[in-house]
Amino acid sequence: MISAVWQSERHADAVVSAGLCRAGWEAFEREAAAAGAAQTLGWMRASRDLMERQWAIWDPDRPHSIGGLERVFTEALRRVGVRRFVFRNRARLELVLDLMALDMAHIATERRFREVIRAALLANGGRPRRARRSLDDHGTSSLHDAIREVDARLQRRRAQNAQSQRAHQARRAAAGTPRTRTPSRRPRPRPTGAP
Repeated sequence: MISAVWQSERHADAVVSAGLCRAGWEAFEREAAAAGAAQTLGWMRASRDLMERQWAIWDPDRPHSIGGLERVFTEALRRVGVRRFVFRNRARLELVLDLMALDMAHIATERRFREVIRAALLANGGRPRRARRSLDDHGTSSLHDAIREVDARLQRRRAQNAQSQRAHQARRAAAGTPRTRTPSRRPRPRPTGAP
C-alpha cells in the first residue's frame, strides 16, 4: 500500500518541486522518511552533494531550461531544411539567420523591410553600402573553415578531458575506490517466473 501511495502523482510533483530549493528538498526528504521509502532516501543521501553544489550556484533570476531555445532552433532548422547543404559562406548564412530571427520575433514585415532598404539606399546616394560581391569567399568556404576551426578546438578539449578522466580513474583506483556508474534507465528484463 505504501509503495502505491508513494508513486502517486502528488509525490511525483514533490520530486520536481524538491529540486528547486533546499527547503523543498528537505520537505520531500521528510515525506519520504514518513512513507518508509528506503530506496528514495538512499538516492537522496547519494545525491545530497550534487544538490548542495546546485543550490550554491542557483540564481532565481536566470533561466533554468533550454525549452525556449529548442523551439527557436527547431523552427530555424525546419526553415533551412535541405538548403543547409547549399550554405558555404558564413557571412551570408549569418544574414539569413538574422532575417529568420526577425521573422520569428514577428518584427519582420514587408513594409518594415521596404523602409529599411529605402533608408539605406537614400543614405548612400542610391547605392547599396556593400559591393555586390563583398561577401564572396575567395578560395575556400568560410563556413567550412569555421567548422574545421571549431572541430579542431573541440578535438583538443576532448583530448584534455580524456586525459583528466584517465588521471581521475587512476587516482580512484590507487585509493581503492571502485568505479561507479550511473544506473541505466533502460527497462531490465524480468526474471523468468516473475509476475
